[in-house]
Amino acid sequence: MEIQKPEIRTQKDVKNLVHYDLGGRTSAMLKVYGVRRLFVRIQKSTSRLSVAYVYRYSERCFEASGDGCSDDSVKSKSRYKSMGTVSEISLREVRKQAGMLNRKILLEGIREIAERRDKILRNQGFRKITLKDLLNLYIQNHNLKDSSVKSYRSVISGYCAGFANTPVSEINPDELDFSLHKNTCRYYICILNSIVSWGVKRKLIPDNPFRGLYETCEGVPVKHRSALSCNTFDNLDIAAKSVQGFLATLEKECREPVFLTWLCHMILATRISETYRVIMNASGMENIPGSDSFVVSIEVKSTRKGDSSGFRVPVTPVMKTLLLRLKDYYREMPPDSFPKFLRKSIPESYRERMSLHGTRSVFRTVIELINPEGICFTARELYLSHDIRSAVENSYNRQDYLNDRVRLQQLYGDWILGLVSKKVREHIARRLSENLQAGRAESGVSELV
Repeated sequence: MEIQKPEIRTQKDVKNLVHYDLGGRTSAMLKVYGVRRLFVRIQKSTSRLSVAYVYRYSERCFEASGDGCSDDSVKSKSRYKSMGTVSEISLREVRKQAGMLNRKILLEGIREIAERRDKILRNQGFRKITLKDLLNLYIQNHNLKDSSVKSYRSVISGYCAGFANTPVSEINPDELDFSLHKNTCRYYICILNSIVSWGVKRKLIPDNPFRGLYETCEGVPVKHRSALSCNTFDNLDIAAKSVQGFLATLEKECREPVFLTWLCHMILATRISETYRVIMNASGMENIPGSDSFVVSIEVKSTRKGDSSGFRVPVTPVMKTLLLRLKDYYREMPPDSFPKFLRKSIPESYRERMSLHGTRSVFRTVIELINPEGICFTARELYLSHDIRSAVENSYNRQDYLNDRVRLQQLYGDWILGLVSKKVREHIARRLSENLQAGRAESGVSELV
């Protein structure tokens, strides 16, 4: 007659096993319900029963059938792992440990299946895609901007020109040129990793020969672009003295339109390419309802390819006067020439102390010193077109803090214009007065003079 095995479900069931009758046998295995592969093993000893938890699993042995394909024979051997006696560990804790082991086995099985599939694909011999072809597929499947495509192609055709037409699986990473600047090497290898890792995920190539290469490249300390040493702006007086010296030198060495361009670039605190777009779109700006300021929509760095130029840049009446004056001056200049032109206008004495991008750092530092009441951190960052909100926040809070950014431009613009010479302020006031008389603006001049 077969002995009825008890069900192991609770800690009480485990305690009752000390009185279990083996019926002439030396051991028994009882399944613990609720967790796979977990058992209670009962063994007869000289004086009493030994009751312990054991974890039973299978050790699979693959024996290749000769061709390395999916019909390999599989042999399974049972293995046991002791989890402790029932007096040492509770049922609750042993269930937890067994669950962790089950997840580990599951992940190893998934990895094993993937490795065998890759082995089959490699043996079939159709993964001979070249680095150049892989780049073309990557570009086709990603919405990249033209500048990004240009950078990616320059890496493949320049840095990797020696093996651009070589199958990726046959590339030797030692062939890369590591004599370039350290940051340049890291940038190039980062691009290669992005392209090749995508190919591995899509099963276009078996593996990534550049894996781990980025970590081996020695980096160099981050060097911020020059910005009038704004890290030493301990108060507004120090900031005013430094910025005033730069503007005075600009006024002395540059022609009037170039100097006014620098004023606009500093007040807008935009990237140099974005400053050019604001100038070119100046005639199409729209009035903000209930305000004497304006807005112009442009494309910024975070604008995705194919999206409209939807970032709204605030423009005060004074800024509108300057922008309309500059549009005629730069009408015939191509976009690529504008940064080079303005970079050359930096006075010799400031070549190592100021850069085109440094105007953004100066703005952000000065605004923190002014610390206008009621304008939040998000609005101050959005003025630089830095959207620090998460995707969830952007889904629900969709405002771009335009009114706050108008206030920022008025405050910062007044501060900048207060540092230029009286001659420049009178010139801007005269221009604004002419626009008023022509009906092209709706604000007074008294604030400037």
